[in-house]
Amino acid sequence: MLSLEERQIRGVAAEQLLSNELLQEAFGSLEADLLKQMYAVRLDDKESHSRLILALQTGRAVVKFLGNTIHDGQTAGNELELRGRRLD
Repeated sequence: MLSLEERQIRGVAAEQLLSNELLQEAFGSLEADLLKQMYAVRLDDKESHSRLILALQTGRAVVKFLGNTIHDGQTAGNELELRGRRLD
């Protein structure tokens, strides 16, 4: 289990990744390319459709994971801040 400090650091790192213009461009390009391929593939080609959908879902899962990591890091930061204010 990660400490609050480690969770906060991971959150900041995830936020830096998601704010990176090149990474944003890469994910946008990937999704656009996959959607273009999905529209072009024959309707009866279920194997290709399945592979393309899986690739699309994988890319979206990575972005969701980073978003969740950012949120977790912010929550950890808030907990650390509250601990610092508390008088024991």
